[in-house]
Amino acid sequence: MLTWLRPLGMSLTSRPASEPEMSSAMDVELDGSRILSSADLHDEIATILDLGPYYGRNLDALWDRISADVARPVRLKWINARVSREALGAEEFSKVVDVLRRAAEQDRQAGLIERFEFDVFD
Repeated sequence: MLTWLRPLGMSLTSRPASEPEMSSAMDVELDGSRILSSADLHDEIATILDLGPYYGRNLDALWDRISADVARPVRLKWINARVSREALGAEEFSKVVDVLRRAAEQDRQAGLIERFEFDVFD
């Protein structure tokens, strides 16, 4: 367990099957109407998830930070996604969504109580 990457008091314990889903996640919104380029995307994500000055602003760096460094629980909602999908192109948009969904799935499969969750809203 990478305890040095999580805030004090944050539990990364597994959830028994009978325990309810997480309840007090930090909700953050990624507004697709503000994302007209790859640079815009990474700037917005870096800001809303507080990825810091050393975030590499590419998909590999996004995976590295979101899969291990972003404090949990957090629920990322990509609103107005249609706008950014059109601006980025379907292929690039899909790659970003895949990274975010993989991170959510990784936490879900690990049974974490405090985890990363992700939804897309057009």
